[in-house]
Amino acid sequence: MGYTTNFDLYLVAYCLAFGVVGGVGYMVPIHHTWGWFPKHAGLTSGFIIGSVGLGSIIFDQIAIMLCNPNNVDAIDGVFPPEVTQNVPKFNKVICWILTPILLLVIILVFPAPSKEDQKTEEGKEQPSRDSEKINEETTDFLSDKTMMMRELTYKEGIQTTQFWSLVGLQAVGLSKS
Repeated sequence: MGYTTNFDLYLVAYCLAFGVVGGVGYMVPIHHTWGWFPKHAGLTSGFIIGSVGLGSIIFDQIAIMLCNPNNVDAIDGVFPPEVTQNVPKFNKVICWILTPILLLVIILVFPAPSKEDQKTEEGKEQPSRDSEKINEETTDFLSDKTMMMRELTYKEGIQTTQFWSLVGLQAVGLSKS
């Protein structure tokens, strides 16, 4: 298990670490790139998501190398002790690899400047990074139900269909793994 022999403590630590790494190392960069590159939000999100996928391919190879270097097959779905005894070592190595990566993410990822920060000293507003303002001509073509791209509060966010669709997709993905 790594640094503890108590399974309950290990489970709590693993769940907390998984949540922190997932939140700070995945969702925060996605959110902040939307502010920096509003016209390329899909591209930047795809790049980050693809990088996370590539990371799992790399860490899968590290896990196999550390836990099962002799490529021992499982017997009735259970690996022999020569493999399971390597799991604590794997957890320590992954901890030492991911901690600097997480710290690097925390240092390098910061939000885009707010609209107040974009104002010049003369009080003139520079072009917004969020999204271009819609002029009067284009508003004629938009219906009242069109949701404009804007920052939602947490309360507003959890009331959207998109949020619950993502929760459902995540639940399906977890149930298959």
